[in-house]
Amino acid sequence: MNTKTFANNLWKQLEESMRTSTNEVVRDFMRWDGMHLEQLLKDETANERQHRNGNVGRAYPISADTAAKVLILHNIYQGSLKPSEPTAATFIIWRHSAALAQALGFYLKADLTPEWCAAAARCDYSEMVK
Repeated sequence: MNTKTFANNLWKQLEESMRTSTNEVVRDFMRWDGMHLEQLLKDETANERQHRNGNVGRAYPISADTAAKVLILHNIYQGSLKPSEPTAATFIIWRHSAALAQALGFYLKADLTPEWCAAAARCDYSEMVK
């Protein structure tokens, strides 16, 4: 399975986990205007394009959109491992999209299957863009 298909399959599973979540924070996130998963993907894709513009002449094996999905999926997975919710400092120090993905992961941890987490753990951006 190629990286794009792998990321798209995990993304669809994530969307389903978010749609069916009973966690109020996740449900609020899904309802907020402009603060939904597609907006998070747009923001991270813009970050990835900006990153790539600084690396002129380098060819990337995956699109900016797929790279953004990989980054978000891995950050959500990492957030699901956290024992407590991210602090406000996380949102000051990290990219907003990365911090938000980690927060989502923390709140989604009960809704993410072990299989999804194992697959998302393999979303290694540095390996996928080699």
